[in-house]
Amino acid sequence: MDYKQKFKYDVALLNNYYRQNKKSMSGKAVLLLMWDVGDLITKCCKKLNVKPHGLFWDIYGNSEGAKNQKAKSNLTREFMQRSERIRRFHKKNEIIKIFPNLNRYTLYREAMSFFTDKAHLLTKAEKQDLINLLNSNEDYVDIKSQIISLKSQKSIKGNVGRPNPRNQRLGDVEPQKKIFYKFYQYIESLNNKDEEDLTKELAESGVNCDFINSLAVNTNALMQEKNDNHYFEIPPSLSNNLWKEYALMLQFFMNDKTPQNRKRFRRLVEMIEMYRLAQKLFNIINEVNKLNKKAN
Repeated sequence: MDYKQKFKYDVALLNNYYRQNKKSMSGKAVLLLMWDVGDLITKCCKKLNVKPHGLFWDIYGNSEGAKNQKAKSNLTREFMQRSERIRRFHKKNEIIKIFPNLNRYTLYREAMSFFTDKAHLLTKAEKQDLINLLNSNEDYVDIKSQIISLKSQKSIKGNVGRPNPRNQRLGDVEPQKKIFYKFYQYIESLNNKDEEDLTKELAESGVNCDFINSLAVNTNALMQEKNDNHYFEIPPSLSNNLWKEYALMLQFFMNDKTPQNRKRFRRLVEMIEMYRLAQKLFNIINEVNKLNKKAN
């Protein structure tokens, strides 16, 4: 086994451990694992005299999923890039010291630019406030919303202290952003229920598959430039406020005659998260249908 093969093997071991255990790992544990991956990358680049990007390109070819991709594991270039940045900008003992209670790695990932990007530098007090927030016991959605809000505030100033018109009026869709993330977290919890508990909760909430499908389709429509929505009615039997709030949020964008609010919303909520939410909604429909087939 040559040096590069040994490197790929060692990184794949760490990556596979992460993928198999990430649901039970603390945010700090994930950061430490990724630091170790980044350390392997740093040493390999030094040994082979290549830049990190060149190393990733050499291993995986032109793009993720390309036909000439040589990797035989589920290791991605994104995972390696983030790991290399964590290793470059953090000392290992620093991670242990400043993130003792980091619950979710995804929260650090949302705030990562404040630690690794000079364009997003914070004052000492602001950085400490951010660290305290990441280590707090606040609700996941609230922490993420605060981080996103901080990112948009900082990007308004830009590098030369002048306002950026593209970021003005983002506050107009701040309520919709909060509704999205609360609903996202709720749907994520539903996806972790077994078929019977899931069906029971949907029935108690007054939610049917046609309604869920309408929400999924219109969530996907939020990613489009044009207003390609599908009309739906909110069931009168709906008793769960989270479903109702999200449905009303979608109708807000459906009834908007201009694309401006949808564009602002896409600056606060990543399209990949809209896509994932839609897929989770479709998954709920599939689970209900499977249970119905068993009953028949």
